[in-house]
Amino acid sequence: MSEKKEDAPEGAKAEGGKKGGSSMVIVGVVLSAVLAGGAAYGGARAASKPANHQEPEKPKFAPPGPTVPLEPFIANIPDAEGKPRAIKLTIAIELTRESKEDDFKVFIPRVRDVTLAYLRSQTFDRIADQENTDAMRKELIARWHAVGAVAASQVLITDLITQ
Repeated sequence: MSEKKEDAPEGAKAEGGKKGGSSMVIVGVVLSAVLAGGAAYGGARAASKPANHQEPEKPKFAPPGPTVPLEPFIANIPDAEGKPRAIKLTIAIELTRESKEDDFKVFIPRVRDVTLAYLRSQTFDRIADQENTDAMRKELIARWHAVGAVAASQVLITDLITQ
């Protein structure tokens, strides 16, 4: 009988071991599922909120000063072969922000005079070439400043027609 008694406790232990083992598996699965769910939830929340994310800075531009449009300039300019070619150039002058348009208007006849003289001194190919545009702007600003129109800060080419 003692064998049976010993068998019973061993069987009970074996059954208890199975019961305890299967409950440990269930706890492990549930715990894993909870942790996985928490990680997914936390990841989704973190992805929806930018953590100290700053937008790239936009370039800062100062507002332009007053702009004075000029009447179109029409001139005949020689090409490389010496043949006269017609050109129509319309520009606007952007003034410094502190300047007033009315104060600048007294210089417009001088500005027109030096601009026409500059255009007539150029060749058609130089005026028509896109690469020379910046050099032309710098030269015009320098000439305008030389005749007293120091409020001019930029040359805006609004129209250029060549024939």
